Amino acid sequence: MLADLVKSLYGTLRLAKGDRRGLAYFDGTPEGARRSFSALFLTLPLWLLIIWPGNDAQLQTLGITAQEFATVSALQMLTTLLFFFLVVERLSLRMVCRSRFPLYVSAQNWAGIVVVALMLALHFSLGDLPYWTGRIADVLTILLSWFITLSALRVTPVVAFGLCVLEVLAQQLVALGFALVIGISMNLAAGAPA
Repeated sequence: MLADLVKSLYGTLRLAKGDRRGLAYFDGTPEGARRSFSALFLTLPLWLLIIWPGNDAQLQTLGITAQEFATVSALQMLTTLLFFFLVVERLSLRMVCRSRFPLYVSAQNWAGIVVVALMLALHFSLGDLPYWTGRIADVLTILLSWFITLSALRVTPVVAFGLCVLEVLAQQLVALGFALVIGISMNLAAGAPA
């Protein structure tokens, strides 16, 4: 895993500089795509540090424990990722780029470490990210995702943009689904009708 990590981080930095040759540092085989999910063992804890509520009072306001918050947040992230990859995999069959899908998955998963590490650095250096800083980070993340999509799947810029929009919509859809399930669960626990 360490060799994959080092190569993939270097490849991500090359891609972030607009160099498509960075893809050569990712394992584009189906086995490489499966192994790239091990990147989540690094990404997920870093991501939880970014979204973690500032104090226990905030968790009490939400009516959940720290363990529940971490579990639900992790499940939401994983559900979003798997849902989005499933949709892209289905679309890749129609776009005639299915053979490049494992490279796409590998590059996206390993790039997630760099993106989340940079967000974490911003978070700890600036505290809670000011609104504008967070939006700039979001735009840069989407641009990297767009370039990975464009380069790995070899689709047109418009199609790559559409897949990035789909990624954002998938995040929102899963977040809404989780919010509804949690809201219904909390109402049931409180004795209110669903």
